Amino acid sequence: EIGQVGTQFDGPGHIGTRMEMADGTEQDVFYNGFTIDEMKSPYGLLQLGIEHIKPIITRGILVDVAAYKGVDVLPSSYEVT
Repeated sequence: EIGQVGTQFDGPGHIGTRMEMADGTEQDVFYNGFTIDEMKSPYGLLQLGIEHIKPIITRGILVDVAAYKGVDVLPSSYEVT
């Protein structure tokens, strides 16, 4: 599953789990059974990168919270959740 955080999309290569293998060793395993040795390189991920995702087109909704609150600008500490 692709997760969205702020302005960046995280691919499934960021989430793995340490598993005990059939031979008794432990390995970090990722989506689709890729091991850490199959995933890592000095230049980033070799598998499961977000660059393989097809373009996403969807509707966006912009909410003008300041106008809704009747002010020109919200304080910098104002949180919108």
